[in-house]
Amino acid sequence: MGKEGKRESALKLVGIVAEIVECYMMSERDICERNGITQGEGKLISKISSGEPVYVNSLSEELGLSKSRISRLIESMRNKGIVAKSENENDHRFNNLVLTEKGKSIKNVFLEDRVKRCLEIITPISDDNISQLIPLLGVLQAEFTKYKEKL
Repeated sequence: MGKEGKRESALKLVGIVAEIVECYMMSERDICERNGITQGEGKLISKISSGEPVYVNSLSEELGLSKSRISRLIESMRNKGIVAKSENENDHRFNNLVLTEKGKSIKNVFLEDRVKRCLEIITPISDDNISQLIPLLGVLQAEFTKYKEKL
C-alpha cells in the first residue's frame, strides 16, 4: 500500500475510531448516571479496581485530572461508601485506595453492562469475522499504546 492508500485508510480509521469512542462515552455516561456516580468517579473505580495498589498522587497523571479534582472525587466516593483508604505497608506516608463492597458492586455492574452492550453490538457479526477482528484490534491497541507513550 502506497502513501496515498495509507492516508485513505487513516481517514477511514479516524471515522471508525471516532464513532466507537463516541458510542463508548455515551455508554459510560449512561452507566454512571444509572449508578448515581459522576464520570470522574467511574474513571477512578476503573483505576482502583485493577488490583494493583493505587496511589492518590499517581491518579492525577494517569487520568489527566488536577490533584485537587482527584482529591474531591476521592472524598465524594468515600462519602458515598465506594472507596476507603488503607495504610500503605511499605511507606506509611501514603495511603492506598481500595474499593468497598459497594464499590466492587458498582465495578461489577460496569463490567456486566459493558459486556452486555458489546454482545448486542457483535451478535449480528459472524463468528469468522469476530475471530479475525479481535487479533487485528489487538494489533491496533498495541500501536495506540505505543503512540500514547510518546505523548
